[in-house]
Amino acid sequence: KVQVDRSSLQMSDWMVRNFKHPKNDKLPWSFEDHEFQIEIADCGDDVQTVVVKKCAQIGLSTLQINLVLAFCAMHDFHKCCYTLPTAKFATEFSAMRMNPAILASPTISGLISSETDNTGTKKIGTSFLVMRGTSGEAQAISVDLDMLVVDELDYCNAKVLSSFSSRLQHSLLKLRRLFSTPTLPNFGISLAYDQSSLGFYRD
Repeated sequence: KVQVDRSSLQMSDWMVRNFKHPKNDKLPWSFEDHEFQIEIADCGDDVQTVVVKKCAQIGLSTLQINLVLAFCAMHDFHKCCYTLPTAKFATEFSAMRMNPAILASPTISGLISSETDNTGTKKIGTSFLVMRGTSGEAQAISVDLDMLVVDELDYCNAKVLSSFSSRLQHSLLKLRRLFSTPTLPNFGISLAYDQSSLGFYRD
């Protein structure tokens, strides 16, 4: 049986101990050259909403994948949904990005249930991770959640995302993690960021 470290480690430290480097599975996870990710990773359950306005190709999807996997591993009987613009995108993302990340972590792979392990739903310990697109409202039906992760917010269907957000209402945590490359001012991630604490990383 896999033993999960649920000590007071910061999430960034937990990731270093429990994930492999995305480009070399003989090395531990590293934040080298991506130090800005540490502060994002260490936003705990007491931070309900995290908004990240980002440029392209800076490793945010990889970080968020590891964060949702770690969340499921470290919480009992919780549910997390990782959303993307379309169902097709979600399926491909699950197969090409989520599955390799699971295999790169002995802790996570040891917790995966063989009975519930497909591109749409994964049982990790006693918690569940679902992958969904936002191209149709049916995607959000009958999914109660504790955490909602929205990848590329600006390209998602806002009405469907509202339905997903409503699935958080009965959770004690109500965690939302929103990130995207911006497209227009006062829209999507730019609007969400402008309504936030306006933190930024200076290299």
